Formats: sequence, structure tokens, C-alpha cells
Amino acid sequence: MRYRRIIYLAIVAFLIIYLFNYNDSSSLEDISLQPENIEIAALIDDFKDLSDNDELPLEVITADYPRNLYIPHDFTGQSGELFYLSIDNSIYKYKIELLEDNDKASFVYILKDVFENITLPESKFKKHAIK
Repeated sequence: MRYRRIIYLAIVAFLIIYLFNYNDSSSLEDISLQPENIEIAALIDDFKDLSDNDELPLEVITADYPRNLYIPHDFTGQSGELFYLSIDNSIYKYKIELLEDNDKASFVYILKDVFENITLPESKFKKHAIK
């Protein structure tokens, strides 16, 4: 009878020691390092001026074509999400990615693909005109 109690107490003690020693405290730090989500208004403001965008061709940047952002209805501005920039007959696909420096993290969006002469389904995206 006593051996059973000792075994149970040893198991409980082992679990307590395990939880305290192997608890991932860095996960709490990671939460505090998460940057704020990218807002749709910030995207629109950023794509108003394309002069600092080195991913787009120069003729697209300097021309005065109408520009639209196509953002999915369930867009939250987090890492991994996609949105599209429409200029003239081209669609530029951007993906939001998490960029981590030593002690600071931020979201950036990177050009992933270019499509010519296609249209995006209006039912899946909200169209934002950029002036």
C-alpha cells in the first residue's frame, strides 16, 4: 500500500518539475513581439506613391494608369495573407510576411507573382481605388 502512494507522489513530483523546467517561456515573449496587423488604409496609402517600389517595372511606376487594390473580404493583415494590385492590364500578387530582426518584428509585403489580362472575381474581393 505504501509503495503505491510513493509511486503516485513521485509521478506528481516528476510532472511538476517537468512543467516548471520545460515550460516554454519564450512563447510569452513571442506574443509581445508580434507586430500590429497591416491595416487596409495603410496599404492604400502606401500604394498611392509607387516611387519607392523597386519590384514594379519603371514604366508602370511612372505611367498614370488607374490602380486598384483587391483585398479579400476576410483580410486581417496578418502573415501569409494575399492581396492584389491592379495596374492597367496587370495584376500583381502580394503576400504579407513576418520579418524578424534581432529584437523587433514587422510585417512586410512581397511581390510574389504577376498576371496579365485576367480579372479577379468581385465576389471574393473588395475593390479599393487608389488615386
